[in-house]
Amino acid sequence: VKIGESTNLSLIRNGETFDAGEKGKTLYMLLKDGLQEADIVADSKLTFEFAKEYIPNSYIKMVYFDGERVHDVGIYGFNYDYTEKELDIKITPDKSYYRPGDKVKLDIEVKDKNGNPCEAEVNISAVDEAFFSIWDQYVYTLSDIYSYVFGTGIQSEYYSYKNNQQFNGGAECGEGGDEGEPRYDFKDNAFFGTVKTNSSGKGTIEFSVPDNLTSWRITYQAVTEDLKAGNGRENINVKLPFFISLIFNDVYLAQDEPGISIRAFGTEVKQGAEIKYRVVLEGPDGLQKEYDLKGTAGSFSNLVLESLIPGSYSISVYAESGNLKDAIKKDFKVVESILETARTDYFDLNNDTDI
Repeated sequence: VKIGESTNLSLIRNGETFDAGEKGKTLYMLLKDGLQEADIVADSKLTFEFAKEYIPNSYIKMVYFDGERVHDVGIYGFNYDYTEKELDIKITPDKSYYRPGDKVKLDIEVKDKNGNPCEAEVNISAVDEAFFSIWDQYVYTLSDIYSYVFGTGIQSEYYSYKNNQQFNGGAECGEGGDEGEPRYDFKDNAFFGTVKTNSSGKGTIEFSVPDNLTSWRITYQAVTEDLKAGNGRENINVKLPFFISLIFNDVYLAQDEPGISIRAFGTEVKQGAEIKYRVVLEGPDGLQKEYDLKGTAGSFSNLVLESLIPGSYSISVYAESGNLKDAIKKDFKVVESILETARTDYFDLNNDTDI
């Protein structure tokens, strides 16, 4: 039901509209987590107009008195039709695609259902689309605001007798890269922030994308002061004409001989083209070693390192094919053991306790 719309309620007995007669009286109660208003009318019909105070949902309970007995007619629920509160949100990226580390500029425009510009708080998140293949996200801002959450508020009710006549209520509604600096900044979440649109319904937000080569899902939600709302999503792509794919663990044991698998792809490199790799290992005590490999585009090239002492390391891989270049860097650790055990300590708390 929309605000201002009317609903006609009638008493129905045995499937037919019932006339209250001269002695008949109907008690109706408007409920929303308790009694909001009540009245007794000398009629079996009631016209109810939905007001904003009844958002998101309300109930009308009706009790009929025929001059001798009281009959419980039942409860009819009204749910707000929130589609009139829906916002139209338009997000426009400044580029058709981006490179790692690029600044993204999003132009935002918010209008109501009638095309009027709206001042609104707009929340923006940018998350790697690959994450949603594991667990998708569903956003319904408008329906979440106007969910039907209120009950009648009736705790209990009692009638001194059970009547045999069946009454009920009826309702009728009316109305590629650069070898200079390796790609290193990899994240699942590129951005989360909020901007307020102006009186023209427009705003801008900027952020830099990490080094992931992926499609970023831009999820946006907008809410106005009078609780109009909307949401949607847009994808922006980060790509390179030539790039490296690296398979390498985050943790190794001291007795392991870490293995690296490298492949190179790209829209501007031909399948089977020669690829030159340079691998740089850095670690404790100023350790730095370089390894040279050759491979072909689309195929794995493998390198096995010697056993390493425990500590923190990084591996950087540089690749080139003709004038195409890319580089990627990844940190890893070498440990004595990956076994874990729980340990519990007990101590008395006092003012000098340092946790």
